[in-house]
Amino acid sequence: MLLDYNSLLLAVGFSAACLSLTLFGTWMAARSDKFLLTWAVSVLVVVCEVFVYDAYIKAPGTALGVLTLAVLLLGFSVMLGAAHQFRTRRSPLPLIALGTGISYALALPPMALGYDGLGFMLENALAALLLFGTAYEYWRGRAEAPVHLIGVSLLYSLTAASFVLCAAVLAWDGKLVLGHAPSNWAEDLSLVIVIASMTGIG
Repeated sequence: MLLDYNSLLLAVGFSAACLSLTLFGTWMAARSDKFLLTWAVSVLVVVCEVFVYDAYIKAPGTALGVLTLAVLLLGFSVMLGAAHQFRTRRSPLPLIALGTGISYALALPPMALGYDGLGFMLENALAALLLFGTAYEYWRGRAEAPVHLIGVSLLYSLTAASFVLCAAVLAWDGKLVLGHAPSNWAEDLSLVIVIASMTGIG
């Protein structure tokens, strides 16, 4: 690989942590904007996923595999909930529960049964759907701050597209069982895009 994957993963964790702190600080200054707290929590969950995934890379196993998928999909479901909460001012919990429930039902069983390749394909595809959904929510609410929210929507869409690419590369490879974390150019590119997007969103 041309890029050090572990360094990129660490950068994602650092960028996500900074974004979470920024959002939490903004919420502290404007507590009426409850979606900021939900958004901050979602990013914090993604930070946790970085550490779980790093552990999986070093010691692949079924339990860690299921956990890393579960934490990432939870984080993105909460992120979708935050975007919905921003647009509607309603509780994000029903949408979070729906996103988590559907994604868990589809992605976790293959991983638990040892089909980690299939599990990662589904994880990437479902993550993309959740992120595209998040982008759409901000797009629908763009009237409140057109320039900023269109930018946020585009960055989420770009990140979602990178997950689609990861899923496509795994599907093209056709291996239902990997025995290790996915390692290819699409994964590297996705991390770079995630870092850039979180920096831009922040």
